[in-house]
Amino acid sequence: MISNMFVVQAGLIAGVVMGLFAMVMNMLELTSLNLTSYMGCMLTQKKSGPLSFAAGSIAHLLASVMFAFIYLHLLAYFKLGFNITNGAIFGVAHTAFSGLMLVVMDKLNQCVADKKIKAMGVFAQGHGLMGVITFALAHIIYAIVLIKLFEIGSELLLMGTFSLVTSNIHKIIPIQL
Repeated sequence: MISNMFVVQAGLIAGVVMGLFAMVMNMLELTSLNLTSYMGCMLTQKKSGPLSFAAGSIAHLLASVMFAFIYLHLLAYFKLGFNITNGAIFGVAHTAFSGLMLVVMDKLNQCVADKKIKAMGVFAQGHGLMGVITFALAHIIYAIVLIKLFEIGSELLLMGTFSLVTSNIHKIIPIQL
């Protein structure tokens, strides 16, 4: 049985890897896409600064944890294995869902309305082709890293060399291995 704490940790790690990839693409000036600034501005009404960065980072990490639970439940429901192929498929599906939701987020983001930041548009098209590519690759990377962590964790659990169950309070996701 994989514990809630393990799912949270796996979601955080995958979210950090995804975020680092997107930040590097932005720092190399390959794209103007910056999800941390976008979400931070949405929450603080400030385009940049430590508060905006912290708010955007926390929002994105919380979403990463939420999606980790969704992934795990979908994998268990459809009886899918923890492998890179399923990671890539889930990443594409995650990209499709999130890419379509960006239009809704643009409408809710006052910073977009005030023209403090660019609108994302569908699949981050507001940031050009490299924005779309970065957006898609970031979500695929997230999914592959997350599912690979689930695979490693479940294998260690089966071998008995590592316990993913931290306490009875944390157990709510039974998965037959």
